[in-house]
Amino acid sequence: MTPPLPRRRPTGVSTRALRTDFFTPRPPVQWLSPGELARTGLQVAMAEGIGAYLDKREQQILFSDEAFREDEGRDELWLDYVADTGDGFHATYAVAYSLGQESLTVEGVDRPLPRANVLVFGGDQVYPTPSPANYDDRLRGPFTAALPEVPPGQAAPTIYALPGNHDWYDGLTAFLRVFATGRETIGAWRTRQRRSYFAVKLPHNWWLFGIDAQENAYIDEPQLEYFHRIINESLRDGDRIILCTPEPAWVQGHDDPDVYRVTDAFLRTVIDPAGQEAWLQQAYGGRFVPPPKRITVPLMISGDWHHYVRYERTDDGPSGDRDDRLRDDRQRDDRRHLVTCGGGGAYLLGTQYLPRTITTPPPDMRPPKSETVRRYTRQVRYPSLARSFWLGLGAPIRLPWRNPGFIAMLGFVQALLWYAWSRAGGSPNFAVVVLLALVLAGTTFLAAGLGAPHRGRLWVILLGLLHAAAQVLGVRAVMVPLVEYAWQPTLPRPTAALTYNLERIWEYGRYYLEWLGWYVAYGLVAGLVSAVVVGLYLVVASLFRRNINELFSAQRIEGYKSFIRLHIGPTGELTAYVIGIPRVRRALPAWRFLHWKANPSGQPWEPWFTPRARLRYQLIDTFTIR
Repeated sequence: MTPPLPRRRPTGVSTRALRTDFFTPRPPVQWLSPGELARTGLQVAMAEGIGAYLDKREQQILFSDEAFREDEGRDELWLDYVADTGDGFHATYAVAYSLGQESLTVEGVDRPLPRANVLVFGGDQVYPTPSPANYDDRLRGPFTAALPEVPPGQAAPTIYALPGNHDWYDGLTAFLRVFATGRETIGAWRTRQRRSYFAVKLPHNWWLFGIDAQENAYIDEPQLEYFHRIINESLRDGDRIILCTPEPAWVQGHDDPDVYRVTDAFLRTVIDPAGQEAWLQQAYGGRFVPPPKRITVPLMISGDWHHYVRYERTDDGPSGDRDDRLRDDRQRDDRRHLVTCGGGGAYLLGTQYLPRTITTPPPDMRPPKSETVRRYTRQVRYPSLARSFWLGLGAPIRLPWRNPGFIAMLGFVQALLWYAWSRAGGSPNFAVVVLLALVLAGTTFLAAGLGAPHRGRLWVILLGLLHAAAQVLGVRAVMVPLVEYAWQPTLPRPTAALTYNLERIWEYGRYYLEWLGWYVAYGLVAGLVSAVVVGLYLVVASLFRRNINELFSAQRIEGYKSFIRLHIGPTGELTAYVIGIPRVRRALPAWRFLHWKANPSGQPWEPWFTPRARLRYQLIDTFTIR
């Protein structure tokens, strides 16, 4: 069990005031810094290379397999869904502070929305890797500061969590330690789950299912058995399920159809009556087999993509199915809403290239797959198309400004290239060829990054070549005039042999120090120019739907956060309020004391820090399922 964070209250917001006795607030991850690129790349390579050996899900069969109840004594329930938290302090704490408030006044809602009874983390609880220190500093610390204790006379809210790809980098070791012991607390919130997936009974005929798909690889047999048994023993005909998945495979499948296979397999083999019947035949061994349950999934929610978008089914019913039962209201609501809400704290990902319509399963997905085809149309996205496009255009400015380590790395390569070119007398030699190959490899790797679709290798090669030409010829075209007219070393090269004479040593030392200073200055300026070129490349590549993820991760935009507050009313209808936080701090430098003030004399359940400027909440979407 992880020791709880102390219940004392901090007297300031500085790192010195917090790190010894509380936690260390962290800045947003600099995804393009050399160290972060190396560490994350190694972690990802290890997760993909030996991920199957680190998979701990089969071992979870030894843990409790109960379904949890959040319906006892409740005629209605409030539930918050948030995903992709645990990045920089400002964004993460702004969201945690909002979730912990006793009620929220939201523009566009005619009544305050009370704090939720249940909080669901939809994946990627910490960035960039799931170390114990990152969980403490990037997640547990901010959420404890937001709601340190349970207010008097109130029940402790509950947390359920799904692992995302960043939680999987250590094979779920840290995730299970934080969320799956059944006795952890994160501030006032308490955990209950014992596995990396869960089934929760909600009031009326609602259920909450969370599946662990291990980066869309597969769903393990014990997990399938768990959900089959819960459905067989606990669900009734007409029950409705809110299904949480780690990734929005329904949107991702537009570019890579096979990504949807895991989600489709779960719906086909666990939820659909034919899949239930096959399991029941096997489980009962030919004896009396009960009929499958007629259940629906009106709402599917995921994070992973750091924005909000909702797709709604536009056909009247599943195509190819003539059963009249599917024409009633309940069946028409099956798989009605597909929602992505990953605005919990990580960098913003723009919405400008989301498809207008999608189909599940994707037409080009490999079998086996569901025979029932459903079509969806995009209803709402946040931020808007125009705002997303405008924010994307800021990459040439924000990328150099917010990634100084990346500038240093590019400057080092550019300085080496200038030195090798000068030593070669303007004609290519082995060193120049090696450096040019290094530049080309880097630009091609970027063109084939996480933001690029899995298809279109020709585009990757073409964009890599064009970007490499811009890095070599474009940067040189800018730097040659600066070198010629701005500053050239003036000291002559020493001609006398170096001896132990102090005057001779000083002569050589001055000469080489001047050249060293010149190359450092050249590297800084050339690195800045090179970073601007990278930003321009990302803008251009995004127009061809490449490197969209890198376009926004490089900018580290903290605003435009979002989460969903769901309400199950006394009559069983479910209403979703999607709440947006356009700005998590003031338009000032990121120093914490400019945006947050300590609350050392507050009540034990009050937040440790309060915003200096009131956070603004706006309703970006709402829908009701009856």
